[in-house]
Formats: sequence, structure tokens, C-alpha cells
Amino acid sequence: MNEYDLDHFIPWSFVSHDLLWNLIPVDGSINSSKSNRLPELNTYLPKLASMQLHGLKTYIKSDKNPKILEDFISLGYTANELLNMSDGEFLNVFERTFTPMNQIALNMGFETWKY
Repeated sequence: MNEYDLDHFIPWSFVSHDLLWNLIPVDGSINSSKSNRLPELNTYLPKLASMQLHGLKTYIKSDKNPKILEDFISLGYTANELLNMSDGEFLNVFERTFTPMNQIALNMGFETWKY
């Protein structure tokens, strides 16, 4: 059985929140390797966006409690609005959200990580 850690894409020590759109399941060794560093956005942000969109679609289809999806409102869209976007539009939302955070964290001394 595979075990995964829940990783903050942008480190928790920078964002100080556990919002779903910044979380991703990863192998424990990768999480340890990344630690408090910033993932290289060109490589990893498209993968995060794709996984998040897939997770959002899966969760909505499961007809579970929609309250958990309120985390996505902080991206500026409801979960349903995000679901109606193309893959490219969804990635663009993530780029507009993560790029400035990443740059500020770099300016503060956070290092970049690539596996």
C-alpha cells in the first residue's frame, strides 16, 4: 500500500494556511526532499493545477458536503465556476495566484526546489 504525505505546494511557513488549492498528496520522500522550499513553477504548477481540477471534479461528482469547496472561493471563483473552465483557464487562475506568492517568497529568501 502506498502512503502519501499531504504537502503544501507553497510552504506552510510562508502561506500559513491549509487551503485545499495549495495542498497536494506526495510520496513522503519527496515531501522530505522539498521541505520548506518552493517548487519550480514551470515544472510543477501545471501538474498541481491538473490534479486539483481532477480532484475538484471527483469531489463534486461524489455529492459530498460542498462546504469543503469553500476554500476555492479565495481564488476568486466558486467551485462551479472553476469546473466550467477549460484546463488552460484553470491553469491561468493558478498562475495568477501562485506566481506572485512564489516571487514574494523568493524575495524573502525561500529557495527553489526541483526533484
